[in-house]
Amino acid sequence: MINSKETIEFLLSHGININEKDKDGETALYISVMRNRKEIVEILISYGININEKNIFGQTAFHVAARYNNRVIAEFLLSHGININEKDKDGKRLFILQSKIIVKKQSNFYFHMV
Repeated sequence: MINSKETIEFLLSHGININEKDKDGETALYISVMRNRKEIVEILISYGININEKNIFGQTAFHVAARYNNRVIAEFLLSHGININEKDKDGKRLFILQSKIIVKKQSNFYFHMV
């Protein structure tokens, strides 16, 4: 689905629906975060994708970054205004120890579902 930066830019420049969802309610942003494709995430955000869009489980791209311990993309999403207080379909909210994200430059992210 998401192969190259050039393909994504071509499709977006020709009017593809940037917020299209698959059967699980996942957008290209969600999938790009899951695949650790920061360059694609950057392009999608520059074209105005809804960064707070939820899948069928009520999870955003930020939940994916947390699940995959992807600090770089999580910080990028934070810097572009993703809502970290979104609740999933079970009413759980992702709390993040933000100071740990900024300071901790190695190993894992600290996330906690409550």
